[in-house]
Order: sequence, then C-alpha cells, then structure tokens
Amino acid sequence: MAEISHLYALLLMNGFIHNVVQSHLRWLTCLVLSIILVALLNIGLGDSKQLHLIDWLDVISEGGASLMVLAWILIIFSSRPAGRVTNFLIGGLLALFIALFQDAMDEGFHPREGSFWHIYLEFGLSIGMALITIALYLWRKEQLVINQQLKNRERLFREHTLVDHLTQISDINYLKSQLQREHEKALQSNQPFSLILLDINDFYLINREYGDEEGDNLLHSLCELLILNLGPDDLICRYAGDRFAVLLPNRDEQASRQIAGELDQAVTSFAYKTKRGDRLFLQACFSVVSGDGDSPEQILQRAKDELTKVKTLSSSGGDK
Repeated sequence: MAEISHLYALLLMNGFIHNVVQSHLRWLTCLVLSIILVALLNIGLGDSKQLHLIDWLDVISEGGASLMVLAWILIIFSSRPAGRVTNFLIGGLLALFIALFQDAMDEGFHPREGSFWHIYLEFGLSIGMALITIALYLWRKEQLVINQQLKNRERLFREHTLVDHLTQISDINYLKSQLQREHEKALQSNQPFSLILLDINDFYLINREYGDEEGDNLLHSLCELLILNLGPDDLICRYAGDRFAVLLPNRDEQASRQIAGELDQAVTSFAYKTKRGDRLFLQACFSVVSGDGDSPEQILQRAKDELTKVKTLSSSGGDK
C-alpha cells in the first residue's frame, strides 16, 4: 500500500512538472540560456582571480541573493498560468537574476581592461525592477477583477443553497423566489426591476461535435464570464439547459437593454478553447422585460415569449 501511495505521489509530481514545463517552456529556456551565457562570458572574456583575492562574504551574499531570485522565478512558474502578468513578473525577475548572478561572478572573475559587457548585464537590475513594478500594477488590476467576481458570487452562497450543480450559479427555483421578492418590493416602494433571458444559439451542435462534457465545461466558463460583466446586486441563474436568466434590481427596461447589449458583446467576444485545441465562438439571443406590476409568472412568460420571437427572427436571418 505504501509503495502504491509513493508511486501515485511520483505520478502527480511528474504531471505537475510536465504542466509547468509545458506552460512556461519559453521562459525556462531563457532562464537556462541566461545562466549559461553569463557563465561563458565571465570564463571566456574575464580573468579568474586568485583565491586569496576573492571576497567570500560577497560571494555568499550576492550568490545567495541570485539563488533567492531564482527560487522566486520557480515559484511563479509553479503557481501562475501563462499570461501578461506572468510575463512581466518572470521577465523582471529574470533581468534581476542576471544582474545579481553577474555580481556574484564578478567576485571570481575580473573583466579584462576595456570591456564593458559586464556593465550592461548589471544594468538588468534597473530593468528588472521596472518590469516587476509594471507586473505588480497589472497584478493589482487582475486581483480587483477577481475580487469583483467573488463579490458577485457572495449573494449566492450567503443567502441560499439552491445552486445548479454544473454551473455553480443559482437555479430556476431561486430565480422564482427572487422574482417574487422583487415584485413585492416594487409594489411597496415602486422600485423598478427587469429580467433578461439569454439563449445560446445552436448549442446542441457543440454537444454533438465535442461531447456533453466539453459542452458542460463551456457553460461553466461562460457563466464565469457573465458574472464578471454584472453588478454586485445583479443575479444570474441557470434557467434550463443553455438558457440563462439575469435579474436586475433597480433597473428599468432601458437600462437593462443596455446591459443585455454588453452581455451580448461579451458572449460574442468569448473564445472557448476545447481539449482538441479548437476555438469555439458563440452567439446568443436575448429578451428583456421589465416588472411592470405583473406577477412573477407573467414576467417569466413575457420574457420567454419575447425570446421565442427573437430566436425566430434570428433563425430567419433577422436581427437579435
């Protein structure tokens, strides 16, 4: 049993290393080539110092600093996906590593008179700090988006357990209860609210071509995208299949149609990458209705009727 557990751990580690190498192969190659290049430059274009002239304290401090930066690079490799923020982070740390590694090599090799190549390498310290600063700024923006997404999900997990198991958003039962709640608020305080229904065009073709599992993954990714494009008080629910509902409190029909247009742009711009490596682009139909004092059942029915009309026009070549 212990041998099986050990083998399983090794397989996981091998898979982890494979994913890291596959995701960051270009940067790993740059890192290895940088180490080799700096070492060869010092050996080939510098003169080695005698042992009694080497300041071993500087070797330890500067060498240790370069190893620490190398460890940071490996941590970034193992914890972040490829992308713009990661590129700036690794690029900055790599420039910083080259400068510190060259400082450490200076303790063992003396550049020949009249050579300036080592100065250019040490200039990487300034370049690295600038790139890291840009990376941290972009990382902050990325984190703000993630925080907004978590905030948009907070209402879901705080108030109920009626969650669609596939998409991890509210289901139709919770939508009906919230429609009733907004309907009562509208009667008491005359606050407007609206409902959007959206339906993915020809989604069955994706399931047929790529399988139900790929289709489920696409729906889950699409939900994440839609959540990012909604406000903290808005509620998105899975209505049925590839149909979703968005409840917009304190929004009249005109404002809600603008939001529907933004969601339409987000869906149209969304490019889902399948396991085969294909990129799938989606189109959706939308209907928008306001509360207008109707019962929740009547509001839902009006939204469904309008969506049916929109889909009919879309299938016959009309506009959404």
